Amino acid sequence: MFAKVIKQDKEIKKIFYKRIKEKVERGKQDLKDKIDEEYPRILSWLVKGVAIADYNTKQAYDISKRIF
Repeated sequence: MFAKVIKQDKEIKKIFYKRIKEKVERGKQDLKDKIDEEYPRILSWLVKGVAIADYNTKQAYDISKRIF
């Protein structure tokens, strides 16, 4: 029994990667909105920077470990 090699259409790949990118951007925006609601305006810019950096680090770790 031989393994079959299946290739995806390039358009399907583009759509798939676009959806993943939209999901990540939506997650970042949700995080920013939550920070805006919970913190005073003067602190939110600082907290946003740290939170987004942490979010990006976690995403990079998950990608490196293939955890989705």
